[in-house]
Amino acid sequence: MQRACGVFGITDVLALLFTDNPLEATPELHRILMDIFYEVRPHIVIAHAPFNFPHHNLVSLFRNDHPATGQLL
Repeated sequence: MQRACGVFGITDVLALLFTDNPLEATPELHRILMDIFYEVRPHIVIAHAPFNFPHHNLVSLFRNDHPATGQLL
């Protein structure tokens, strides 16, 4: 992951040690993300779209970590 990010000039790479698939939006995960954002103060955060089809009552058609991550942010 670090080498792939390095191709784009990204040197500060962080991987969180949470289970995936399904990613659970726990209070602990929210707190850790909040702490990271307050510390790093990113100008841009890139994540998956929080909802695959927002015109369908704002629900993702697929339960996986990609939309869940977007919803957490």
